[in-house]
Amino acid sequence: ASFNVTPIRPGKTEVPAEVQQAIAERNRFDCALYAHVLPIFDTVLEQHRAAFDSALGEVRKARQLGPLKRAYYQASSGLRKSVSRLRSAL
Repeated sequence: ASFNVTPIRPGKTEVPAEVQQAIAERNRFDCALYAHVLPIFDTVLEQHRAAFDSALGEVRKARQLGPLKRAYYQASSGLRKSVSRLRSAL
């Protein structure tokens, strides 16, 4: 996403072809993994669409909260994450 790009980052056309080739070579396994997993992710996402949309709605609402409510939301989210990880470990 563009919000996470350094302002002085060179454009793709400014990076020499050999550098682009070296980057592609070093990322080939990441790219292959991404290509393999993307359809699986899409399938699982569709299977759980209602739960995902609900959770996304909660996150969007939390962004509109005041500082105190936002802190409560973040703390309760962290607690739920910890409980989930504990359950997975058992």
